[in-house]
Order: sequence, then C-alpha cells, then structure tokens
Amino acid sequence: MASTSEKGHAKNIANANLLNSQIAQLGAIYNPSNTKLLLTNLQNIYTTSFSQQGE
Repeated sequence: MASTSEKGHAKNIANANLLNSQIAQLGAIYNPSNTKLLLTNLQNIYTTSFSQQGE
C-alpha cells in the first residue's frame, strides 16, 4: 500500500517556514541560549534550503 503522508525535503522546508513564523510571533520571549537557534539564523537556513529545493 502506498504511503499517503507527506515526507521529504519539501515538507521539511514548509515546516521550517512555519516554525520561523511562530518564532517571529513570540518576539522577545524567544531568546535561545544557543545562537544557532536565533531567528535570523533559522531564517537564513530556510532561505538557503528554499532556494536549493529545485536543484
């Protein structure tokens, strides 16, 4: 039986965009101690992934 769930790179990119949107709504409340998890870094990861999606 074929799987009906979404999976793969496109779904991960969509979820990254959703995560970034939710973090942006939190504003100053979101303050991770790990700088890799700052919104600006997560947005850069999303942008890079989105632009490379078709390659």
